Amino acid sequence: MYRKLIEPKLSESLIIGGLLALIGGGLDAYTYTTRGGVFAFAQTGNILLLSIHIFDLDYHEALRYVWPIFAFMIGTYVGLEIKHFFAKLRMRRSIRINEQQILLLINAGLLLVIGWIPLGEMDFIANLIVSFVCAMQLQTITRLKGRNFMSTMQTGNLRLGVINFFNFRVTHSLYDLSSAGLYFLIIAIFISGASFCTYLVHMIGKWAILFPFALTCLIALILFLEETPKKNTK
Repeated sequence: MYRKLIEPKLSESLIIGGLLALIGGGLDAYTYTTRGGVFAFAQTGNILLLSIHIFDLDYHEALRYVWPIFAFMIGTYVGLEIKHFFAKLRMRRSIRINEQQILLLINAGLLLVIGWIPLGEMDFIANLIVSFVCAMQLQTITRLKGRNFMSTMQTGNLRLGVINFFNFRVTHSLYDLSSAGLYFLIIAIFISGASFCTYLVHMIGKWAILFPFALTCLIALILFLEETPKKNTK
């Protein structure tokens, strides 16, 4: 009842969450299919492959997985610093820039750069940038219709979907059922993004990166348009 009295944030809408899931699936598929079998978001997979190559004493191959892991850590830290910096500026009322838009625009610029990086020996640079971008995306939007969610790492969404479905069976709460449906829908959208980006890789090769680039720009534009009316009414 009381939830209806609260104006929902567009950044927490299914449209934005779905677009982020498309980007997440697309980037993981892109790096895995075009940049040497490295995962963009799934650092657990990179850590596993790193461990296997270390055990095989194949240190040269192991390095391929060290760099994206390191870049993911740096991207997470930088994303937090950017959010903290702009949050302090807003408190001082010196600017009204949304840090989500800043992170998205930085990501869009970096994704565009990746398209110009040649395939082959330069793949590790592309993977560094993509992992950095992925970590930044995780700091951008972390809620979906008031619920915690991850647009990239679907293990957590899978777990939360099952938990909410179990809660629905026990309590018969339609809110729990809708929550479970949202999590499973995000997973399906992630799969769709990965499949479509794989198709684009076969069609246009490394320039398939334009798919997540365009979606990132679209999200930034949507959030910008959301802020515009609010500023004009003041």
